[in-house]
Amino acid sequence: MAHSQTAQSVSLQDSSDYWKYVVLLSNFVILFFDAGLAKSFGVLIEDTVSRFDSDYKTIAFICSLPSALCTILCPFVFLLMKLVQPRLLVISGSFMCAVPLMCVPLVRTLPLLGFLFALTGFGMSIVFLNITITLNEYFTKSFIFFKTLSNLGLTVGAFCLPVIVEWSLTAYGYNGAFLILGGMCLHTVACALTIRPPRDGKTLQVHPTATKENNSLLKSVDNQSTTASASEKRPDFKKISADSRGGDMESSRDSSLRIRLKSCVYFAEPLFALVTPCFIFGYFFMYAWVLFLIPAAESLGIERSRAVYLASIAGFGGVLGKLGTLIAIYARTVDFSLQDVRNGFVTTVRVFQR
Repeated sequence: MAHSQTAQSVSLQDSSDYWKYVVLLSNFVILFFDAGLAKSFGVLIEDTVSRFDSDYKTIAFICSLPSALCTILCPFVFLLMKLVQPRLLVISGSFMCAVPLMCVPLVRTLPLLGFLFALTGFGMSIVFLNITITLNEYFTKSFIFFKTLSNLGLTVGAFCLPVIVEWSLTAYGYNGAFLILGGMCLHTVACALTIRPPRDGKTLQVHPTATKENNSLLKSVDNQSTTASASEKRPDFKKISADSRGGDMESSRDSSLRIRLKSCVYFAEPLFALVTPCFIFGYFFMYAWVLFLIPAAESLGIERSRAVYLASIAGFGGVLGKLGTLIAIYARTVDFSLQDVRNGFVTTVRVFQR
């Protein structure tokens, strides 16, 4: 009963600051380069194998580092955000996205190439997490809709960036293609400069009763520690053993740890813990398909210049899919669990046909 009253007393509202649309555009641009880089490495992977006299599995592992570390390092970046000034951290991360790619023409060894790509992934993780949190601050009520809208950047990047990289590779060679790719990624610096909290500062309105209920657990811990300290200060006992004080501190820490665990999304929403592996495997297979789409087309005898357009057609199909998802979210007439099952079945059958 208390939980339902708390849920009813919390009202979410979007920010009235018009800067939220600039943040939305920045999120779109960052996701544009996230998926665009993965597809672009599919264009460059054959030349990279020849340049470093290596094999496809090693180069594919290195080329997957930016997209993989962008997600894997998010928990570490979240802790880093508490230690470093956010604007300084995001600007540094945006330069780490672009500068290592511009330094690739100077590299002659695979470990150094992997290090540069890992730096790119670390920088992308910093910018991606911060811009997503900022977007949630501006669109607190309609975050799902506008986050899906910004995700159009993924499909548009997969549609446009491989073609640009192919043209650059043909006109300026391997080194020039990476310089142009890194130069385009410098646009993330401008996106980083747009990150700031809403001016109105009213993204979440909570009723006072809800505040009391939410803080009751934390206050109980403080009361327990206060009661314990008061019981220790008796005039008949001047000496308190270190073991008893240590036990009281441990009990207080245990209570605080339980509260933090209960507030964790995996404990508050157990079903989300079951869904998480689906996200992991989904992104795993999606980015594997993105990276090897062009080499697979070349193995069938399709020229790389035409295989790039095949990748762009897939990106265009993703744009149509995202637009359909936006309409479904707005209309609220689609069961997305069944929709994901159908889409996954169609994709699986298509891959087996290969």
